[in-house]
Amino acid sequence: MSRSRRDFAHFYTANILGRDINKENGLEVGYPVHVHCWPLVKRVIGDQLVEANLKTFVKAILQFWRENSEWWDLLPFLKERCERCEYEGEKCVHIPDSGRKRAPTGRNPTVIPKIENLIQQAAAQKACSSGKDHPQTHRQKRQKRHERRQQSIISQIPLDISIEIVETLDSKDAENMLTAFGWQLPDIYWQSRCQKEVVFEFQDLIDNRTPIDWQFLALRSQRSLKGLLPLQNRARIVKFLQGLKEIFLAMLEKDKVSKCPRLGA
Repeated sequence: MSRSRRDFAHFYTANILGRDINKENGLEVGYPVHVHCWPLVKRVIGDQLVEANLKTFVKAILQFWRENSEWWDLLPFLKERCERCEYEGEKCVHIPDSGRKRAPTGRNPTVIPKIENLIQQAAAQKACSSGKDHPQTHRQKRQKRHERRQQSIISQIPLDISIEIVETLDSKDAENMLTAFGWQLPDIYWQSRCQKEVVFEFQDLIDNRTPIDWQFLALRSQRSLKGLLPLQNRARIVKFLQGLKEIFLAMLEKDKVSKCPRLGA
């Protein structure tokens, strides 16, 4: 039973998939939401819509999990659980394989430090590139002129061809080539390469018009965020919430239609 020290709420956690004895006995049952999952609910579905239609939302939750019960009782990834050996995955013998599905359930899906660090670095890169140039020696100026002459030839390549070339390379090679050639592709292109559907922090930067080095952010994030467990957990939860949202909105629409007065009534 959940008890708040401030006596905010006293309830038994509802049994979503099976028979709920507490509810049958007239006891108060509740549907807890993880503190890190609620911000994702706000982003995917909308907290105001949920709070205004809590009963319908609970019905949608029950229907969703009954239709997707195989994803209810998941085991964490082995490398999240075992700290007694140097092995991961199938090589670990401390945790037997029960046949149940696994997911990175133990990782915070909302606050991901690696994403925050990338954004800070990209902001610093933008601030640095926007600053005044440092005084240069005569030799440095001559070298700069030589580089500009070489780059001017390459810079005549059409933008669509430049993009096609960049997209054939991995992020590290693309970064090196862009630096060597002095190519500047538009921010909107780099924004399209960011995982905005899952990394919603990137969409926030666009919406807020935050000064960011988008080339740096797009290329570095492709390397740094690949295989990141907290982000995998976020993607997993967002996928569930999108399915839940469809059921929830369909129920709201059905309720709306049923409440409309019929002609001739």
